[in-house]
Amino acid sequence: MILKLRYWRKSVMLTLLGGVAALSLLAAFMLRFEFLIPRVELAHLKAGLLIAICIKLIVFHLFRCDRGGWRYTGLADMNVLLAANLSGSILFALSAFALYGASFPRSVYCIDLLICFLGTAGMQLAVRIHQAVEWNGRTRQGRTDLWGRLRWHHAAARDSFERRARLASPRVIG
Repeated sequence: MILKLRYWRKSVMLTLLGGVAALSLLAAFMLRFEFLIPRVELAHLKAGLLIAICIKLIVFHLFRCDRGGWRYTGLADMNVLLAANLSGSILFALSAFALYGASFPRSVYCIDLLICFLGTAGMQLAVRIHQAVEWNGRTRQGRTDLWGRLRWHHAAARDSFERRARLASPRVIG
C-alpha cells in the first residue's frame, strides 16, 4: 500500500511539473507574439511543447524535484529548482535549435526559463505557505505570526552577539 502511494504521489508531482513546463512554454509564445500566435509558429509551438515536456520532466526527475517534501521547502530547494530549470531550458534550447535551426523564436527560450522557474518555485512555496498556515491554525497556544518569529530570531542573534563581545573584551584588573 505504501509503495502504491509513493508512486501515485510521484506521478502527481511529475504531472504538475509537466503542466508547469507546458504552460510556461505556451505563455512564452503568447508573450513573444503579443497574445496572437501566427499560424506559421503553431507548428513550432506544438513541437516545442513535446520537446520541452519530455526534456524538463527528465531533468526534474534527475534533480529530484519530484520528491514529496514540498511542505519543507527552503532556500536550498530554490537553488536546486533554479539549477534544474536552467539545465532543462538549456537542453530544450539546444534540442529545438538542432531540430529547427534559427526558425524557432529565440526569445522564447529566456521567457520560458523565467516563467517555468517562477511557476515551479511558486508551486512549491504555495504548498509550504499552506502547510504553515494550516499548522498555525491548529495550535492555539504559542500562535505567532511571521513578524513575531523574526523578532525572536533578531533578539536571539543580538543576545548571542553581545555575549560573544563581553567574552572577547579585555578585563581590567586593579
